[in-house]
Amino acid sequence: MAGIFDSPEGYGLDTPANEQFARQQAISQIEFRRFMVSAAWFSIGMVILTAILAAAKYHNAASWPVPGIHEVWNSWIVYPLGAGLLILTVRGWFVFGNKPTSESEIRREIERRTSLRR
Repeated sequence: MAGIFDSPEGYGLDTPANEQFARQQAISQIEFRRFMVSAAWFSIGMVILTAILAAAKYHNAASWPVPGIHEVWNSWIVYPLGAGLLILTVRGWFVFGNKPTSESEIRREIERRTSLRR
């Protein structure tokens, strides 16, 4: 007697449709991981840059910003943030739309995903 979750005859992992689906899932996972690593490094870099800016501005102004005192603290942090977001956008375009994924990466990801299911 077949169980509820058993696949019907001819629908195992070695069928062309399932191989193609596994391949598409592996490519999506590889691209997502590449982009998320870039996004994580961008976030870490912006946190460090913001901390450096705050420390430098605090040292120059001798205090935290006070309402009513203008131009003691300027907001130049938006320029590196904007440039970083532009770079991250271009990186996302290269990851998701431009750079092909190698066969060895796809096979490695399929094997990794298969071993996680067991």
